[in-house]
Amino acid sequence: MYKDKALNKLNNLITEGNKVLSTQHYSDSSLYGSIKFVDDNLFNIWKNKLKVFLSQDEKFKTSLDAFNEKISMITNCSLTKRYLGIITALKDSIEDNTIVLEQETESFNENKENCIFIGHGHSNLWKEVALFLKDELNLSCVNYFEKESHTGQFIGDALRTFQNETTFAIIVMTAEDETKDNTMRTRQNVIHETGFFQGKLGFEKVAILKQDGVETFSNIDGLQYIPFSENNINQTFYQLQKMLKREGII
Repeated sequence: MYKDKALNKLNNLITEGNKVLSTQHYSDSSLYGSIKFVDDNLFNIWKNKLKVFLSQDEKFKTSLDAFNEKISMITNCSLTKRYLGIITALKDSIEDNTIVLEQETESFNENKENCIFIGHGHSNLWKEVALFLKDELNLSCVNYFEKESHTGQFIGDALRTFQNETTFAIIVMTAEDETKDNTMRTRQNVIHETGFFQGKLGFEKVAILKQDGVETFSNIDGLQYIPFSENNINQTFYQLQKMLKREGII
């Protein structure tokens, strides 16, 4: 378990335990006179939560053993105080690193605004995609090379800057370069960006919008892409939106 999550959960359990303790009342039904009890239903719910939490990590074993220790002649009010002492001590041990837990590093997509990168060649069709993302799908973070100047910057460094915040990439493949056998292919930078983001994000988070007539290449053979004819890139928007929904971007 990660340190921050453990501490957050412990703080919640301590707060809940104090609420249980606030229900304490006297009972005269015992042979031993007036004894304090807490609400039995709240106590049992809280107790089960404690057991589940303490069972989640081997490093909590000492606390779990103390929790499970059988003690006779004790009321649920006394047990509440005892359990509060156990988890408070556990919290202190985690905070001062007597019990060492990992710090959670932010995963690529977790707690991060969804940000789309659009890779493209010389054609301006990519601008229609950007407008669709912003105006129709209300995505505020849409990146592309033209968004800021990269003069003098190595292309790899520029891509690394984008990759740190990109959660989904859209590659617009338009027919721009004529080959020796009179076929048309997309720009080489577009091919490079396709492989770059597929490697970073995974194939399922890279949408390829491919214009009819564009020569395929070995790395795209067998992969799914969304075709469009001539300059009608809006033909891809329905499938693109479905893909974004599937991946939890919208």
